[in-house]
Amino acid sequence: MLEWVVDAVSEVVPHLVIVKAEGQVLPALAARSGVTIDVVVDTQPGGGPLAAVIDGMTVVAQSENPPRHCFLASCDAPRLVVGLVRHLLAVAQQTGGWVVPRVAEHPQPLVSALPLSLLPAINHYRASGRRDLRGLAEVLAVHWVDEEALRHTDPTLASFRDIDTPADLATIQSMHDDTLPSFSPSVEALLANPDGSARLPELGPGRPVEAHRQALRSLSVDALCDGRAICDRAAAQCCLAGLWLWNDFLDESHQISQGIDTSDGSYWHGIMHRREPDPGNAKYWFQRVGAHPVFAPLAAVAAHLGAGSSFPLDAHAWHPAAFIDWSRRLAPGSTDMQAARMMAAAEWRLLFGHCLRQACGE
Repeated sequence: MLEWVVDAVSEVVPHLVIVKAEGQVLPALAARSGVTIDVVVDTQPGGGPLAAVIDGMTVVAQSENPPRHCFLASCDAPRLVVGLVRHLLAVAQQTGGWVVPRVAEHPQPLVSALPLSLLPAINHYRASGRRDLRGLAEVLAVHWVDEEALRHTDPTLASFRDIDTPADLATIQSMHDDTLPSFSPSVEALLANPDGSARLPELGPGRPVEAHRQALRSLSVDALCDGRAICDRAAAQCCLAGLWLWNDFLDESHQISQGIDTSDGSYWHGIMHRREPDPGNAKYWFQRVGAHPVFAPLAAVAAHLGAGSSFPLDAHAWHPAAFIDWSRRLAPGSTDMQAARMMAAAEWRLLFGHCLRQACGE
């Protein structure tokens, strides 16, 4: 579990501090290139998460170039989503406060981002005899992030599923498989708003994100694999079509996808026509897609997102035509419309990840 958390957080931050108990044995840990890991022993045994937070923040504060903000993560949340980590830190940079998610009305301080400048106040709180993180949220300025905003980067809220029992642990590998992929910082920047906040594209045509136009124009297929040779140029072209489409440049995306005679090319072509909207044309291209590898994981994610909505749930199969017909009936701004947009965003991430893996030979 700890290895999974380290993998996720080291995608975003350059320095990890892990606080462990005296005598506790940890696995051999490896972070991304250029990321350092410090392991420190809990100075207040039995002090709970708050004491560990103080220990970790103290190490960070004493580092050579301390950051303005820290990200807190417990080690028993192995499905932590990279995009969520990046989003919470971005909000912390904008607000200057402690950014805490709230799921089912419950605060989630152990998946949060807070300013390093709050360390003295946290020490004062601890000295008063308090030791609960949720109580700390009552005395500090907190910026709450609700479920709707969280689902932009973590549609199934997988980041908040902790492991408490052997039964939980026994199922974690299969649970881990349906986590939506996150991508390199340069790609994630193109998926966010120009100010760095999370965004969902519209189901319809939307309005092009002009602030990203130049970056999209400058992006070449060879830049997608971080300097490695492209193994499948058609798949790489699909990635470019997807990035233009996410940013609501439908014509530019169409110019690329209509020239790719593969199942993936037809998929991007179909999504573009779905958004025009041209449902008949979209269904034609989805018929050419056939049975696609992303359908199964997409069905599982859609089952989570569609719970409580009017979506025709089928956790075992994804039906593109059914999604087209359903989404066309939804009222703008409705809860169902929001669920549909999240499904479409999940579909985009799964399809883009599939194409990127092919392009880079992974």
